[in-house]
Amino acid sequence: MHDPIDQSIYDLIHEGTTAARLASLTNMNAGTLSNKASFSMENHHLTVKEAVLIQNTRKRYDVLYAEAAALGHACIPLGDYSGASDVELLDAYARYHKEIGDMAAEICRTLEVRAVTKQHVNAVRKEFFEAVQAGLALIERLDGLVEEDL
Repeated sequence: MHDPIDQSIYDLIHEGTTAARLASLTNMNAGTLSNKASFSMENHHLTVKEAVLIQNTRKRYDVLYAEAAALGHACIPLGDYSGASDVELLDAYARYHKEIGDMAAEICRTLEVRAVTKQHVNAVRKEFFEAVQAGLALIERLDGLVEEDL
């Protein structure tokens, strides 16, 4: 088994596309890019900027998630909420509280059975991350309303 970061780089480069196509997007030779994703080429590595460019191009963030996990962190996707209206802000606030309620309901279901399983924990974890994401969306919407000249 390979290191999760190395595996995520390999998968990013080789799954669903060709290294040649990605190499053209990064102004890199296809062979060089393949070597950077190879498990056996210990002296060839993607730079952080190359990894970011390829992840944004592929809309796959496996390398980011693997790095975060290795560092004991979690990643939550954020959207672009610039220029949010009052109604959108109110909607974000309501969604945040809905997700907190969903998480609380899942915790109640989990504790009712008196025998917590991994599936229960995963269900609570899913609801928790949805609540965090909704809370961050609310903050991003508020930040989108900031008037720079004030």
